[in-house]
Amino acid sequence: MHALDALGSLLVAAFGALLAWRTGAGALTLQAAGETTMILGAPVWLGQALMVPGFVLLALAGLYRAADHGQAMRRAVPDEGLS
Repeated sequence: MHALDALGSLLVAAFGALLAWRTGAGALTLQAAGETTMILGAPVWLGQALMVPGFVLLALAGLYRAADHGQAMRRAVPDEGLS
């Protein structure tokens, strides 16, 4: 069971990293284009750039949970060399 949970956590980490990368790249593109909101004139890239830390945190949480499940797998397997 821990193996499937670890795999799922690794997929969450990969998805979070992909989202962080693409969101950051999109924010840089919007910044270079100088796009602003129509009414307020606020930079659009700022809102998109503020999403990146959350996606990075999602990736780190996935890696943490995968490592936690990996340790649980190692603890659950009895060491047959000591018998």
